[in-house]
Amino acid sequence: GEIMPDRTEKVPDSTMKMPDSEQEQIIYKYVLENESITTKKVIELLNVKQRRSRAILQSMIEKGWLKKTGAARRTIYVKNTEGR
Repeated sequence: GEIMPDRTEKVPDSTMKMPDSEQEQIIYKYVLENESITTKKVIELLNVKQRRSRAILQSMIEKGWLKKTGAARRTIYVKNTEGR
């Protein structure tokens, strides 16, 4: 008989889920490549104001894409590995 692959093993999925909006995709790709992102980096990448960058990051946290770590000036956003 044929042996079925063990699905509990995490295999890198090329059809990886990405956020819907283009801005969120840019942020998410950056996080995948660099482990984390800051609001300052989002401002640079997307050419948006600080308030907008925070709103996008907050939205991505609510949707489960990112997780916030640190506080105040040391806040960074990392990939949310829970439930993804």
